[in-house]
Amino acid sequence: MKETIQELHLASQYLAAAAICFVSVKADDSHTNLGWESDTNRLTTHVFGRNKNRVALNLETGNLEWFEGKKITQVLDIEKSTHAENVIWLKAQGVKHHLKTPFEYHFHYDLPYPIITSDKVFKFIGSEVADFAKRLTIAKSAFSNFIAQNNLDTTIRVWPHHFDMGIYALVNAEKTISIGAGLAIPDQVVPAMYFYVSGYQNGEPIPTKKLKALNNGAWAANWQGAVLAASHVEEEKAMKFLNESLQAYSMVD
Repeated sequence: MKETIQELHLASQYLAAAAICFVSVKADDSHTNLGWESDTNRLTTHVFGRNKNRVALNLETGNLEWFEGKKITQVLDIEKSTHAENVIWLKAQGVKHHLKTPFEYHFHYDLPYPIITSDKVFKFIGSEVADFAKRLTIAKSAFSNFIAQNNLDTTIRVWPHHFDMGIYALVNAEKTISIGAGLAIPDQVVPAMYFYVSGYQNGEPIPTKKLKALNNGAWAANWQGAVLAASHVEEEKAMKFLNESLQAYSMVD
């Protein structure tokens, strides 16, 4: 599964690069984040250009897709093309649609993988990609219900740098408490996919040492936040974890 996640993370960088070049810049870098379409298993950029374009990565087919509105107008199978060819294809789409900024495969952040080579061809293991897509869909549904239940002002997005699906919201204006929550890929905190919740007061991380122990998930030993392994976790348990973590942070003075 680790290699599949790496392949998807790297493939999503085509979308991130397109967003950096084509989407109107936001100071918080949110123009680069991606949406997850649970009904079609697609990662997709924000809309850009006069033709309401988007670039998508279809996890069911392994294709890059170019949208005009709701219509797919161009498709590229990146399991049959090289990285160099993928970049040329995206450059051509930008020219064809008269976008002001030319496409460049360039980033302001680094990834924890070797630099991609021009002859790189992506290879996806279908069953593992399907499992990853299922995790994203469960997470998005849980976050949607969590947002609605707690009347939070936030959106659910996938951030291409760390490749986590996340939200960030003010939860107590009087105490200036905010939370970040998400579904993360394996890293130094947890060596498998996991849900997380972290709390902040006045912009500073809230120490978790004295917070009430969780029945669902646990406070991380190496990070100021709560974690829950995502493997085999369905929406109900994810919701319990999110709400229980929120309640614990809400008790902070």
